[in-house]
Amino acid sequence: MEDALTENQLKGIHQIIALKDEFASGNLHWLNEMNITVSYEQVTYSNIMDTFINTFCTYDLPDSDYMSIHLEANQYKMGKALFADTTVPKILKHLTYIIWTDKLADGYLPARVKDQTIYNILCKLAELEPLILKSTAA
Repeated sequence: MEDALTENQLKGIHQIIALKDEFASGNLHWLNEMNITVSYEQVTYSNIMDTFINTFCTYDLPDSDYMSIHLEANQYKMGKALFADTTVPKILKHLTYIIWTDKLADGYLPARVKDQTIYNILCKLAELEPLILKSTAA
């Protein structure tokens, strides 16, 4: 995903950034009340989590080339420092990795919400949004 972002992807990024505050540690009451239903076919989460995942996928933000993120995730915990010096493509790879890993390891995504990884990623994405918009306007 090194190519320029499409207008559709920019809309999607804006929409997932709008969900950022829902993932802040003081607002996670919905996570504790979340009804996780596991079946052979799928895992169903709360409306906030579903909205996040659906928006991410609907706006073509997943990056299928996320294996490098898998290797990094094994080297150290995903935290604020990991995203201090990053790019939008790398952020999208991280989010793809987290969402796809949850498909294989039930509970991975809620764990990344609880440890503030999703919040930290969205904060960094919000910080980069003006630069993204500026670069696409040029």
